[in-house]
Amino acid sequence: MHIITYISEANVTPDLFKLEINKIQKSSQKRNEKLGVSGVLFLRGNTFVQIIEGPVSAVKSVFQSIQADDRHGDIYVLIDEPINERRFTDWSMECFHEPSCEKEYLDILHEIGEHFYVESTFCPSAVYTYCWRLVAALASNRLKCAA
Repeated sequence: MHIITYISEANVTPDLFKLEINKIQKSSQKRNEKLGVSGVLFLRGNTFVQIIEGPVSAVKSVFQSIQADDRHGDIYVLIDEPINERRFTDWSMECFHEPSCEKEYLDILHEIGEHFYVESTFCPSAVYTYCWRLVAALASNRLKCAA
């Protein structure tokens, strides 16, 4: 099993944003089910934070297609490593928008952004730590966000 977590900029015009996100979610769910990949996509402003997990070749293949997708820009990998077990076995791809998430998740997403985007506080190890906190928080209680 393998996990990749990345952050990227959404290259989608505001008027088409919701439509494009729905397209991403639907196509990802179909593809991921076939490949045995699971994960979650967070949207905060125009920033994506996505976690994908599953068999290493499938996860790498999915990530390559994300890198080729014009709707994602400035992709930066935060976690890319083997894992012992999946955390999101039932989610081929869940998608959460910022307003639907409780404060705990918003705080973690804020810290990821703070340590990633703000030059004076840029710290890859802190971003990595907060990403794993996000994974753990989601895996322990999936009901904190509403799709």
